Amino acid sequence: FVLAYDKRIITQALVKKYGEYVSTYLEKIVQVDFPVPAILEEDISEMFFHELDDFLNEHEIPFSSSNLKNAWSYHGLKMYFQTIRQIKRYINSLHFHLPDIYPEINVLDYLLLEGIRIFDPMGYRKIYTDAETVGTRRVSQGYSKGSNDMKEFQNEATQLILAYLSKKSVHFQYHYDTDKGLFDGRFFERYFTMQVPKLDVSEQEIADFRNGVSNKKYYSRGL
Repeated sequence: FVLAYDKRIITQALVKKYGEYVSTYLEKIVQVDFPVPAILEEDISEMFFHELDDFLNEHEIPFSSSNLKNAWSYHGLKMYFQTIRQIKRYINSLHFHLPDIYPEINVLDYLLLEGIRIFDPMGYRKIYTDAETVGTRRVSQGYSKGSNDMKEFQNEATQLILAYLSKKSVHFQYHYDTDKGLFDGRFFERYFTMQVPKLDVSEQEIADFRNGVSNKKYYSRGL
């Protein structure tokens, strides 16, 4: 028969009982050992972007996954993903909120923040509580690389992602009408509540107005 198991985990579980003889004990049960090679980093990357493309196409979200590759390769995102299960978990979580909220936020920022939410929940909560404590200054400035505030995050991938998002927010600070970034106070709350505040106007309503849709509806009702 075929037995699939994690040898490291089984050995740790049996070592208390069999001590140095644990390997001999396992050899009596498993005569032929065939270790399954670990999945390669490039295979993880290929699968991640394939799954992400399928998701974006399914929901017709106007975002190119190639825009995420810089953050994946150089700014920490790939550090969250070592197994296929982690990829599936991440992609499945996107189905719950992103299709409804994507017009109201920056999709790139959301994808990065979602990685933090899933794989570093303590860091995710800290981002939100920091904004409540420091207020608009934290939202507008983000986190500086190497700062004491940044060092309070325990996860290295989270630190790299936050540094990337913070630098990005400074670059786009004069273009936030279109960027809708995480560290713009006008949009920050949307990333955590997954909705547009009641007293705010949605980006879709603004776009409709600019395109004349709202005016046409208004005049048609008047006639």
